[in-house]
Amino acid sequence: MTFQANQSCSLLTSVAKDGFPSAYSMKLLHFRNARPNSKIFIPIPRGTTQSLVFPPAYVDEAQATVVKAKVGDGFLAYGGHFSDGEGSDTVILALCGL
Repeated sequence: MTFQANQSCSLLTSVAKDGFPSAYSMKLLHFRNARPNSKIFIPIPRGTTQSLVFPPAYVDEAQATVVKAKVGDGFLAYGGHFSDGEGSDTVILALCGL
């Protein structure tokens, strides 16, 4: 599935949002019921699943793959991507302000 940065997500000013990949494919766990401004990465519009075994199916656009929650003066972010790769590394570094 292909995901993109959520432009309406509110993050700390130290986060390098311009360092996020424009869109990339992730194998992941999805988050449900996250607040709209807590969703850091969301499915691309009309995105479909990508599988060598199952036929494509539309992705629930209300879900997210990277979310955050406010903790004290900062936030905690969690990503459901379970394969490493350049896209995920880029997201982690951007969330750290690098």
